[in-house]
Amino acid sequence: MSRRMLALTSGGALLAAIAASITGTSTRAIAAPSAPVFTHPVWVDAQRDAGEPDITVGHDGRFYVSAPWGVSTDTSFIWRSEDGGTQFRQIQGAPGNQNPYNYRAGGDTEIQAFPPASPSLAPGESGTDPSTLYFMNQDNLDSQTCGYSTDAARTFTITDTSQPGQGEICGGTVGADRQWLSTTRVDPTVSANNGVLSHDINYLWYDHYQLGGNTLGRSNNGLAYTLGPSGQGGGNPGNTVADRNTGVVYVTANIGGGAYVGYSADGGATLHKTNITGGTDGGCSGSTGTDFSVIAIDTQGNLYLVYACQNGTNPWRVYFSHTTGFTSVNVTMDNLATRAVNVASGWTVPVPITGPGTSAAGAINYAVFPWITAGDAGRIDVAFYGTTQASGYDPNSQDAAWNTYVLQDLNDFAADGPSCGGTCSTPTLTAVAEAPTHLSSICFGGIGCTGTGDRNLLDFFEVTHDAQGMADVVYNDDANTMFAAFPGGPFDMVARQVGGPSLYTAVGSLNGTTPADTNVVADPTGDGQYPTSDTSVNSLDLLQASATLKDNATLEVGFTVKDLNNAFLQIPPAEAADGTGLTYLLVWKFNNDVWFVSARVDPSGTFTYWAGRPQSNNFTATGGPKYAIYDAGSNATAETGSVDTTNGTITIDVPVADVGLTSPASGLRLIDATGFTLVDRTVSVASTTLALADQADVSPAFDDTLAVQPVVTPELPWVPAAMLLGAVSAAAYGLRRRRRSSAI
Repeated sequence: MSRRMLALTSGGALLAAIAASITGTSTRAIAAPSAPVFTHPVWVDAQRDAGEPDITVGHDGRFYVSAPWGVSTDTSFIWRSEDGGTQFRQIQGAPGNQNPYNYRAGGDTEIQAFPPASPSLAPGESGTDPSTLYFMNQDNLDSQTCGYSTDAARTFTITDTSQPGQGEICGGTVGADRQWLSTTRVDPTVSANNGVLSHDINYLWYDHYQLGGNTLGRSNNGLAYTLGPSGQGGGNPGNTVADRNTGVVYVTANIGGGAYVGYSADGGATLHKTNITGGTDGGCSGSTGTDFSVIAIDTQGNLYLVYACQNGTNPWRVYFSHTTGFTSVNVTMDNLATRAVNVASGWTVPVPITGPGTSAAGAINYAVFPWITAGDAGRIDVAFYGTTQASGYDPNSQDAAWNTYVLQDLNDFAADGPSCGGTCSTPTLTAVAEAPTHLSSICFGGIGCTGTGDRNLLDFFEVTHDAQGMADVVYNDDANTMFAAFPGGPFDMVARQVGGPSLYTAVGSLNGTTPADTNVVADPTGDGQYPTSDTSVNSLDLLQASATLKDNATLEVGFTVKDLNNAFLQIPPAEAADGTGLTYLLVWKFNNDVWFVSARVDPSGTFTYWAGRPQSNNFTATGGPKYAIYDAGSNATAETGSVDTTNGTITIDVPVADVGLTSPASGLRLIDATGFTLVDRTVSVASTTLALADQADVSPAFDDTLAVQPVVTPELPWVPAAMLLGAVSAAAYGLRRRRRSSAI
């Protein structure tokens, strides 16, 4: 991914640079790229391994990521970014408590910020900062817990606060699997004010297997749902979207040879479905039942559908279809009069957009887990995991190198349709990561995968977009050797588009570019915040991280911290109660593995230093990776380091062989290097207590082509315009999963 960099400056010069970056310009003319350009992937968390992450961006510009940690943990994580996705901070209910809401969770997670990121608000929506964050979590196929936050996930209102931790059940959701949410403020059945309400309406689409399958529900408060049409058939329920202008809600689910899309124009009382099957290439001859079908809606109310087709050892393709117009349907209102409501309709014959013969992704023979987001009419991004492995490969059982891709088209993928005639604009394909993100097979059998296939990625990942129409992808990268039943810890990563075409016509294109490799990166001051506090702690406030060759056999890693004097004692007592030290950590990827160098200070002020590969603490039931540990152990070597408390610097000299490099190391490249500060809640991996540390500050990521050279002056990271606008203003002013659970 690429990140624009702003040189360190001050006063008006900085504001001028910020203003230039907002408009997508710089001090010299740079042609906007024709394909999306992405930043270096952002590590959402350096420790917590959790599959199938989802992402949402609010109208306020905040990013949220969530992922389930397995039903045995009763925990689903949430991370928040308030700097446009440059760094994420885990949300905790109490210091050291991994569960942000104090409820049962861990099976499936769903989050939606409302209003979402978009150029404008829809009827009835408020631009109040922050946006509301809605969540729903499933534990062990038995119930859902739901609620919301109106203060950027600092506190939550949940279904039942009288018995915290006792499995608060969201009304009407007992017996549930794979839930999805959508939100609007318009109800077509309400006669007053053109159906525009003073409160949000949440729609729930999920597999309520006690009611015979896929079911649609509605909530007027985000806490309890009234169920409507149930037993709707189909396979796994795909996502749901709501038309924020008309109040029509749409759902999808896979069926044999394709998917169906249904709509409700009467506030969730009824559901009308259309099957979308076949294809311009003859259609899917395999199974669509082990991936989710996914829909997106654009600013005009048009719909877009993607799904993947398993096809034995033949190519696995992603299929795409879209609506071609609208049908007017009459809806009976609360005053018994009728209202005409436009519903997207007229689905095109599905076209393959990956695999042999396609215009942009012809080399991707196998593609899985597609997700889609839309901006203005016809302008769409499709994300998927893909491999160029030759035909004859079986993803279910054979290893391959997979990457994470975004396929962008600004014309309904017309170039892959039957009526183009070779004159249509061509889609573009972009790998969002600079190295493979998965190196194994991918098992699609849900909980039946235990012991029979690689289940690290679980069942999906997502792409969305920000208010400028730039793509934001959250995905899993488990291309590493962390020991587990299947090698690789699935780290959650976010790729942010900073250049290339926007999904919004008015924005056009931005000219963000990939920065040159560097051996040092700066991090803003004042963001060394503990997960349960908005107060920056100086000893957690990372200002700079670096990695450079001292000589061809020695890697010198450095950290600059705001204040290292009595580092641990700076932590407030309530937050330090169970703490055992602080860790300063640099993590990167090299040669399809994760490597680290760390400095740890205990409460007495004694520093120790380590380097190597992270240890994996695994789930006891499945052997799946649970979290990474950066400390002593069989994968790490004790190193030599020094501390200068006057300047706040830590320097660690590491033999290159200790971090998988060969000598001479000059010319070797470290990928996605990122600095972290952590509050430790354990002593070391050699002890019998393995607790997670709490993540505080995170630096921007950087790529580093090693050379024996002095450390250069760092640059500030490119910051998305939504955040920069605020800065300028401030300066001026089996069981089916069809019963599949995420992990055990």
